[in-house]
Amino acid sequence: MILSTQTAVLRDKFGDLKAAQMLKDGGYKYLDLSMFHMSRPASPFNEPDWQEYTYKLKAHSDELGLVYNQSHIPFTFDWAKEGEWENRIKDVQHRALDICGIMGVKCVVVHPIHHMPYLGHEEEIFDINMRYYSSLIPFCEKYGYKIAIENMWQREQKTKRICHDTCSRMEELIRYIDTLGGTEHFVACLDIGHTSLVGLEPQDCIRQLGHKYLHALHVHDNDYTADQHLIPGQGLLNWDEICRALADIDYDGEFTYEADNFLKKFPVDMLPMAVGFMNQVGTFLCDKIEKYKAENK
Repeated sequence: MILSTQTAVLRDKFGDLKAAQMLKDGGYKYLDLSMFHMSRPASPFNEPDWQEYTYKLKAHSDELGLVYNQSHIPFTFDWAKEGEWENRIKDVQHRALDICGIMGVKCVVVHPIHHMPYLGHEEEIFDINMRYYSSLIPFCEKYGYKIAIENMWQREQKTKRICHDTCSRMEELIRYIDTLGGTEHFVACLDIGHTSLVGLEPQDCIRQLGHKYLHALHVHDNDYTADQHLIPGQGLLNWDEICRALADIDYDGEFTYEADNFLKKFPVDMLPMAVGFMNQVGTFLCDKIEKYKAENK
């Protein structure tokens, strides 16, 4: 089982190159290329020399012996603003998909479009996303990666309570993939923390998706009430059951952290220890999954 982690917190603090070195020093060999900063103006990927910068990052990772196995393209935009897709979002996201290709990423997480209220608008949102995801197939064909659709959550407009959202139910996530032609180009990224927020247990969702559909993870913990992005063991999720479920479906994707909020409160001189501890926790869980797989044989 391959352990990887997103780069978001460290790259925002130190930049992509130093963040990669710190994660390498902390024991990681695989990284998730977190591209959220592309939704902000001050990103090297938004500069005219973005290709040169990307090749520099790729050469740096090769020199360190690091692999960017997974990525997450930017999603924080004003999706409801008239003309925003044509004038901004499309160019930024398509550039991000080109960057993923240059970096050799094998699985690209792309949020569904879900800025409007979900409940009562499920079919309208489905149709919007079928057009959206279908338009991205040429990137899959060009670069050979797969696009992973993530399960989401949102808050009700009046009560502000967390409720179901696009692909938060596994049957809908499977419907999205099947309608888009199956797993040739599209797979599921199960955000483990998101499942619990809408009242579902991650181990049940893992088994419902099964080996066929589940090919990527966002691994983090929470207390079932907030999207806290904690490292496993800091929240209330049952990690033994999660590991058993991954073993039971013979999950063969990566175990990718989206838990680096854990690093935010540490002073700079303590960050190497914090990075190393995160790696140790993830390695322990990966080993547990492999242990359960062996017991299943």
